[in-house]
Amino acid sequence: MAKPFLTEYRGEISFVIFILSIAALVISIPGIFFLEQTPQPLKDLVSNLKAWHLWLLLAGVVFGFAGGYYFFNTIRALYRFKKLIRVETKTQFSKNEAELERLCLDLPERFTNELKKAKEMFGTEK
Repeated sequence: MAKPFLTEYRGEISFVIFILSIAALVISIPGIFFLEQTPQPLKDLVSNLKAWHLWLLLAGVVFGFAGGYYFFNTIRALYRFKKLIRVETKTQFSKNEAELERLCLDLPERFTNELKKAKEMFGTEK
């Protein structure tokens, strides 16, 4: 059974949101604080936004924290999964199995398939 789209592409989507929030901050901060010192190409873009600078700044901060959190949480889960699945003995794998299953909930389908293969290899398939 395939996972939902947002679970399958969580890392990519959160990375794009994080990058877009940085772009929003780069555009809004000069318009609020340094409009006179802003280079001309950015000044033209910033001056067209008029009263939207504060909203863009707020959205950039909020989406920056949200996108950054989900992106780095996905990366952390990926590295943790890779570390826990690379074990030598069945007892080590059995200890890690519950956490591996929990990590699979946040990761794409290919990691669930990798866990199934490891369960078959160690003979812990239920």
